[in-house]
Amino acid sequence: MELAFRRFGNEGTELVILHGLFGSSRNWAAIAERLSRHFSVYTVDLRNHGDSPHASEHTMEAMAGDLNEFFLVRRLRRPVLLGHSMGGMLATYFALQNPLRVRGLVVVDILPMVYPIRFEREFAALKKDISHLKSYNEIEAFLNLEIGRTEVARFLAMNLERPAFGEGGYYWRINIDALERFVQREVLPDWLDINRVDTWSAQRYPEPVQFIFGDRSPFYLPEKIPLLDHLFSHWQVDVVRDGTHWLHVSQKESFLDSLQSFLLQFKVGWE
Repeated sequence: MELAFRRFGNEGTELVILHGLFGSSRNWAAIAERLSRHFSVYTVDLRNHGDSPHASEHTMEAMAGDLNEFFLVRRLRRPVLLGHSMGGMLATYFALQNPLRVRGLVVVDILPMVYPIRFEREFAALKKDISHLKSYNEIEAFLNLEIGRTEVARFLAMNLERPAFGEGGYYWRINIDALERFVQREVLPDWLDINRVDTWSAQRYPEPVQFIFGDRSPFYLPEKIPLLDHLFSHWQVDVVRDGTHWLHVSQKESFLDSLQSFLLQFKVGWE
């Protein structure tokens, strides 16, 4: 599948950014713009998100195949991979399967494990009829009432789209049904789940890895951190104070400070 993407900057080490569930390349534009001073940055729309095609299959294997094709078509040699949430899980999966093709790895607010979080309220809200709502603000307010969290409602509303010629109301750019099946049924391979790799004997990913968490995120589980030793040879964990799951938005500058400190080892400097 040919993935939609945006590119920022033309020089420096290549950096590929993978968004999370319900996200898109749009969510990372501000971060990519900042990083493009020293990186050639690609922000990618994963399948069933953003401007990329929809498909009934939405699995780690399928997304990794899309990413492999993206690497080949764009002739990316050894980029740094940065992924948030679902994108972070995909980046981890891809790097462990292709260690010689990924120069470094940044995983934002997700551990390689099966979480009990299923986003039931979010999917229920997204499946409600919005045809009677006439504006973006009305739909965002509706989502806020349904979900009860302003930050999440605002984030989901970024997936709204209107027909090119203004005929008809808003619609969702994401493939809601495929994504709900993914969340409900996706089972990580044993070797990727840090809760199940105590007997795994395959080689660990040898390049530098950074995990960045928000301390207010339900995905940050400090007791699980030591298990990362099963999968990675050189890893570090940074925690952003007052950071939510979308810490690159809620604590943008602190997130960037942490990220840039890690990326210095790839001979990238900041003024």
